[in-house]
Amino acid sequence: MADPIPNKLDVLYRTKITALNLSLSKRAKVVCVYPETVTQCPNCKYDHVHKSSLNVYNGTGPEPFTGNRCPVCRGVGQIKSVVRRRVQANVRYKHGDTDGNEYRAQGEILEGDAMIKLLVRDRAPVDECEYLLLDGVRYKKIGTPLQRGLKSYVIVQYQLKLDS
Repeated sequence: MADPIPNKLDVLYRTKITALNLSLSKRAKVVCVYPETVTQCPNCKYDHVHKSSLNVYNGTGPEPFTGNRCPVCRGVGQIKSVVRRRVQANVRYKHGDTDGNEYRAQGEILEGDAMIKLLVRDRAPVDECEYLLLDGVRYKKIGTPLQRGLKSYVIVQYQLKLDS
């Protein structure tokens, strides 16, 4: 069966929709933040009974030490790390002075909330993250993301709520 959408139409759609998205949305620094992970310190020996460092260099770590505390984990024996990943997205914020009691149209963004649109190829990192940082402000995902588009240019739209 032949492709119902010719490549020429697909290219035209992609260029026009990209231009429209760029003109109607603000470009923002969007960072996906994933749940915190805990790993054993690579620098010192770990006491599994007391769940802490033995404060003895393991011989393979990055910073040899002979003092009281491991310089990498500070004597805890574990290192907590948060993974962050930047994604390319267009952002729309809701600003204005509203008291929250007026009628809202379906899909309208509430005061203080935001909506992001990104290409479907960037959907997996956003789906898996715990929360998002938009220009340094923490937002959580709400609702079900909407997927729209044509052939090679499919966008995903997420509703975001200010996380307090």
